[in-house]
Parts: sequence; structure tokens; C-alpha cells
Amino acid sequence: MFPDCASLSMPLNGGSNVSISTDLSWGNVDGVIGYKLTVGTTSGGTDILNSMDVGNVTTYDPGNFPYSTTIYVTITPYDGNGDAQGCTEESFTTEAAPIPGCTDPTAHNYNPAANQDDGSCETCSDGIQNGDETGVDCGGLLCGPCLIDPPSITAFTEGAILDNGCSNEGRPEEGITIPLAWTAVEGADLYNVVLTVTGASVPLLNSNTVLTSSVYECTDCLTNAASVGVKVRARVNGIWTAFSPTVTGYFEPVNTDCPDCVPTVGCGNITAKLDPGGNLFLTPGMIDDGTSEACGTGTLSLDQEYFTCDDLGIQAVTLTATDGVGGSASCTAQVAIVPGTDLPAGWSATDIGDPGSGSDYAYNPCIAPRGVFDISTGGYNLFPGNADEAAYVHRPLCGDGGIQADIEAVTNGYAGIMIRESSAPGSKVTAIYSNLGNLLRRETRYLTGGNKSSGSSFAPFATRLRLVRQGDWIRGFYRTPNSSSWQLFHQVYLPMGQCVEMGLAVFTTDPNGQASATFGRVNWLSSGGGNLSMPDLDIATGEQLPEPRLFPNPTGGPFTLSFGQALPAPATVVLRNPVGQALEQRVLQAGTVQTEWDLHNHPDGLYLLEIRREGQAPILLRLLKTK
Repeated sequence: MFPDCASLSMPLNGGSNVSISTDLSWGNVDGVIGYKLTVGTTSGGTDILNSMDVGNVTTYDPGNFPYSTTIYVTITPYDGNGDAQGCTEESFTTEAAPIPGCTDPTAHNYNPAANQDDGSCETCSDGIQNGDETGVDCGGLLCGPCLIDPPSITAFTEGAILDNGCSNEGRPEEGITIPLAWTAVEGADLYNVVLTVTGASVPLLNSNTVLTSSVYECTDCLTNAASVGVKVRARVNGIWTAFSPTVTGYFEPVNTDCPDCVPTVGCGNITAKLDPGGNLFLTPGMIDDGTSEACGTGTLSLDQEYFTCDDLGIQAVTLTATDGVGGSASCTAQVAIVPGTDLPAGWSATDIGDPGSGSDYAYNPCIAPRGVFDISTGGYNLFPGNADEAAYVHRPLCGDGGIQADIEAVTNGYAGIMIRESSAPGSKVTAIYSNLGNLLRRETRYLTGGNKSSGSSFAPFATRLRLVRQGDWIRGFYRTPNSSSWQLFHQVYLPMGQCVEMGLAVFTTDPNGQASATFGRVNWLSSGGGNLSMPDLDIATGEQLPEPRLFPNPTGGPFTLSFGQALPAPATVVLRNPVGQALEQRVLQAGTVQTEWDLHNHPDGLYLLEIRREGQAPILLRLLKTK
């Protein structure tokens, strides 16, 4: 909605004999942010002011108006929605020109008592009589005040005073300096200087000074060639003279070919997922939304690149574009950091048989202590005897090894762990399941395509399951939350190939329903591949193998990264700063036990050491460097 219009309060609409030096005043309009004035000597005219934005004021001094002239005024308020509409034009008429000033006002011998028709009335300097010489008292008028000539501009240099030449980076310097001077007027106590750019509605300068010179300086006001005009007036005995004639100069920058190389930059808000290791390396391209670099190829950078589960939620990330000659600009994006759902490296999801209404698989790395797998399915696996319908998240098992997991939640079915010859329906398989009740379910198919052998074992509160393969024997164990030892409850002799599959399985007990389950603390071991899950856990013994460590920590510079045992496979180690930017990288060969580093060339502070090994989640170690 547009604002209301404003009306003149001084002079009043229709007023007459108005002083030519009058200010324009009007009533305040609530909620506006400024006013525009259009003033002319004809209806609709703009020869005095053309829609000049005078700001949020209710009084404006437009300078002296011409004598004996009807002045037309339109006041247009504006706010954030735009200008007021249909504002009425108002008008008033200025006073008549005064009697010409006297060369010597003291020469007028006006004496009311003796001033009869005696020719004693004097004439002004231009020969016009003061009063009617044939009248009884000569009109009784003294000579009006002598008209005072305005100042004259004496200094307004063109060209070289406006120099926004190129800086060392090739960008314009935006400062300008314009020296001004004018003649003194006898008796003047104030001068009003107005500096305007042709075509602009708001002057560069409109100020008062007691001096007869001024220096105008500004930054970011005039970077292109332009016509600039200056005029000045003086105040004597409280009365302003007319403005001097406007002097116009064409100002052209010395180095107009200097490009304005400040880039334009745009940011887009995004949602970003952590990887299965709980890490996110944000790149500028992920939030860049229309950056352009005016002076050639430059760089895009972020104030934070590395995020973990500790950063879940909305994070403000600043993108900075720097062009080829040093110009830069920035913007900020709101980045929603959320857990990812992708399975960790080495894991696969397979619907075995008919999944019913479908299956879903997700991994959340941000749930302590090691992330959780969430699986749901419509696969019904109870009947008939050869049924093989389940959702299965698995990885290879070569030679001896096994898998263990906590069953943290299960609804409308069973959740458990499985070792099978392949993901094909009807494959040889053995599995143990829990519905978090008092019984554990066990299933085995000894022959490909044959029926399953199944049974139950009483095991209240059994939430942790383990399957271990040793040769052709596979054994099942369980643990309760308060127990420190594993209980053997399932053992089968099941010859299969050297490499099989092990994993997490879920099925529903409702032929028309959907089962869901959550698995935590999943660990596995495949001796054939020599790979251990993170953290390294020996399934056969339940003992935790040594983890990488740093010493000394804190360090003054040198430190050692030790693995406690020989690496079974190559590893990549990346040194990062606290925002995730890579500083150094090394590839360590299989058999490496420890490696030496030195941070003498890096400033004091916190550092991250990221260790990557094939088939495992990355390990992050924190290191503090101090003096």
C-alpha cells in the first residue's frame, strides 16, 4: 500500500505576496522514508526542482524564487512500497520586486513634516523616483535595500582533480577531491555552496560555510566521467543573495580503462549429508549460487570446510570470491548438516527373495558409540519351510572370521545376524535372530534349495549376538547387557566356499506387515582379507586391538603417529587445520608401525590427523601444538 500525500503548510496553497526567500514546509506523513519535490513556474513545470529527493524532512530551502511569479509545487512522499500516487499540485504567488536600491540611502531627505510638493523626494540610482513627486507627501517611501550582487566562482578545476587511477591490484580507487573558491561579498556572514552532478536528483554537496573556499572530498561517489556544476550565494543582514551562475565542469577520470574488479558473489542455502564416517568436506561449489569474477579467474574459499557429527544443525558458512587481481566479495549461506544414510564402504544391501511391500536400508554415523544401521522390510520368512525372504545388509567373509551386533530395537518381526553362501534365495545359510523377547531364533539351511532347520533357545534380555566361522564350523553366541561373557547357544557344521557373506538380517512375522530394526555396535572380522572393523575388534577373542595414537600430545613440534602393530594394508594420513583444510598428506605402506612428523613450520593451535584405510571408516585424531 502506497503512502498518503502531503500538503503545503508554508506558504499556504493559494497564498500571495510570498517572500521569494521562503522555505517550503509541509505536514508529516507517518511511515514514510522521504519526500520528493517538483517545483516549477508553470503548472507541471520542473524548471526549479525535478522530483528532487530531499530525504525525510518536512522543510526545504529551494533558494530564492523569482519575483511576481506563480510557483507550482507537488510534494510526493515515498516508503518501501513506492511513491504516493496522485498527489495534488499546489501553488502560491511571490512578492513584487522591491523599489531599486539606493546608491546612498542617507541622501534621501525624507521629512514627513516638511515633505510637501516641493520636489524634495530623491530618486534612486537608476533614475526612478521614490514616490509620486506630484503627491502630497511623495508617497512616504524610503528607498528599498540596495540589491547585492552574488559571489563569483573563482576556482573549479576540471579534469585532473578527479583521479581514480588504478591501484596496484588494478582496481579503481574511489576517492575524489574538488577544490572550490569564490569572491567575498561585503557584509556577508555566511555562504551556501551547492555541488551537483548533471541528471542526479540529490546534490553531492549543499552546505554552509563562513569561508570563501572549500574542498569537496568523497569516496564511492563518482567513479565514471560526469558533468559537475557548482553555484554559491551569500547572506547579508539576514537576506540571501541570488545564486551565482552555475559553473559546469566535465570531469573524466585519468585512468578510465581501469576495470572495476570486485566480483559478484551469490550463496544458496543447502542441506548437506555427512558421509558414513560422520564427516563432510564442504566445497565452494556446493553453496555457490551465481558467482562471477570480473577480472579473470580467481579463487573461491569457505571459512569452514570440515564438519562432523558435532556440527549437526544449521551452520553459517561464508563464501569468499577473490578475482585474478585481488578484488574480493563474500556472502553467507545457511547449511543444514544432517546425518547421511549411505552404507559404509564394503557393505551392500540386498533384498533376499520377496521383500513384500519393500525394504529400506540406512546407516546413521552420528549415534554413539559406532553408528547404527536401520533396516525395514516386508519380507516374510517364517513359512513355508524353504522360505528365504529377508532384508540383508552384508559384506564378504573369507576364511575364518565373523560378525557381532547389538539388537537395539525391533518391531513386528525378527532382527539378527547371518552367514550365507550367497545372497541368492535358497543358498546355504545359518542365522540367529532376536525379537527382544525371551527366546532367540536360529535357522540353518544345509543344502542349497532345501528346507531350513529352525529352533528357539531361552535367553531373556539377550540383546547382543555373535556368529563366528572357524573352518566349516559356525557358532552362535549371545550376551545380555549385564553380562561380561558370551554364551554359546548355536553350533552347526556347514561346509561352504572360502568366501561367503556375513551381515545383518530382518524379516517380518506378519505376512501383510512391515518389520523394522536398529543395529548398533556392529563389528566384523574377515581373516582372509585381514580387515578389521572400526574400532578394531578381534571377534574370536573379544579383545580390542591397539588403536593409533599420537605422542607427545600436546607437542612443541615433533610428534609420532604409532599404530601399535604393523599395518596390514596401505593407509593414507592427512594433516588438517581445525576447519578441515588439508595441510599435508602421506601414504603409509603395509608393514608400517609408526611414522614421525614435525609441526615446526605450522602455527600453534589445534590440528586434526585423518587416517584412511581401505574398507574402514576414517579415524580422526586431535593434536595440540604449543610453544
